[in-house]
Amino acid sequence: MLYTITSTLPIQHGGRTKSLLSRIALIEQHLDYATTIITTNYDGSYDEVIRTFRDKNRISETTQVENLYDWLSQKRLFGPKERVESVRELEGLRAVHVDVNTVRYYDGDTYVLYRKYQEKSDCLAFEDFMSPVSKKKVERWQYNHSGRLHRKIRYSPDTHKKIHEQFYDRYGQIYCEKHFEEQKRNKLISIQIYRQGRPAYTFQTETDLFLHYFNQRFSDGDIVFNDARLLDRALLNSTPQTKNVLVFHNSHLDANPQQIKKSYRTALERADRVAKYLVLTNHQKDEIQTRFSIPDDQFAVIPHSIEPVEIDRTHVQDQFCFIGRFGKQKQLEHLLRSYAIFKRSGHPTKLALYGADEDGQLALMKQMMYLLNIEEDVLIHDFTSTPDQVFASSRASLLTSRFEGFGLTVMESINVGCPVIAYDVRYGPREIIEDGQNGYLVPEGDVTGFAEKMVDIVERPLTHVQTKPTLYQTKGIENYRNLLNWLHTE
Repeated sequence: MLYTITSTLPIQHGGRTKSLLSRIALIEQHLDYATTIITTNYDGSYDEVIRTFRDKNRISETTQVENLYDWLSQKRLFGPKERVESVRELEGLRAVHVDVNTVRYYDGDTYVLYRKYQEKSDCLAFEDFMSPVSKKKVERWQYNHSGRLHRKIRYSPDTHKKIHEQFYDRYGQIYCEKHFEEQKRNKLISIQIYRQGRPAYTFQTETDLFLHYFNQRFSDGDIVFNDARLLDRALLNSTPQTKNVLVFHNSHLDANPQQIKKSYRTALERADRVAKYLVLTNHQKDEIQTRFSIPDDQFAVIPHSIEPVEIDRTHVQDQFCFIGRFGKQKQLEHLLRSYAIFKRSGHPTKLALYGADEDGQLALMKQMMYLLNIEEDVLIHDFTSTPDQVFASSRASLLTSRFEGFGLTVMESINVGCPVIAYDVRYGPREIIEDGQNGYLVPEGDVTGFAEKMVDIVERPLTHVQTKPTLYQTKGIENYRNLLNWLHTE
């Protein structure tokens, strides 16, 4: 059997999820291997998430998807589509309608209940039970897309932190509960699994739970692609002799390149249980081998691949673009400073940013835009579902990250003829960008040099921007065929 395990499969996702889905599609369509995706996070409406992925053709009808919590409930988590509606007027309580989806309830003058309904529906999304003493919630009950209760969360009356969770299947039967400490870290203390309403298994950590799951789920000889470092310890300590392929989507080095990221240590220190390390660049492979005695034949260097497309570039707007998370890794403060320097050249070119806030960076970006006096020239948008069109209509796309796993957006941009200006960071840009041909590489942190290349792009546009032949899908198919043939013969 062929599996891909990942911590989460979010509808709004970035490069890691996009690349694992692309890999699965390539292997299924061109190499005729069926894949089962296993996710380990909790989402009471995962069936709707998967339906959305299928409707958008991000996963095929032949791709199987299993979630840990559905497995724990013995496949009783997701169920009938009939919707359970809740009345909005409750006997003995006074209802105050805040808006069309929100109601507050009072016992006399005492605020006791807050209800949030799903959009344009009488199905509950969640309800909070309020303490008359602290005026804060003491419990939250959550409902799935059909309006069925799937989780209860209890909060400490002293610290107001989460202390207890109970998980319910579609029949209202408890199948899991978790306990947390009240201190600042709010650490998970224990996980209790139930069978037919009776306690069956107890675990101290999520890793222990993952290990139990993998021991039950996998068999000797199964091929398991692991895309999430969170799952390394459980997978590499599991009993079945699986053929483990650890996929590195990002740099294994910390901000200080002398330090190995904590999340990567297990992966690199347990090479005895790894069949292949799948890395995207030779640069990363070489740097790993300077620290760890891992032989060449334990690596598969397979960059992302892409299919050539025909995009109309005759109506390019006078703008640069960035598509990605608004997170610390992306160093968007560098991008804004470079753009402010570029504006001194007198060119009216705008800067369009597409993404979602992460770690509160959006507020800092807006403050910097104000201080740099570029508020009128920077356009901020949500994530786009049509990145090709954004790239195709821009003069160039920009990347000022501290590090990248490969830089999928760099490849996507060049593939539609949009050149890229990027910091020459670990890893990827130097293996995608041919300097002066399909974009420019700038030394990391050189804000002024980055701005100079923006001026060059406007005043001397690059023509015949093309993807390197080694990055086309035909090469990717060959690479994965070789990898799977090797795994089957070992």
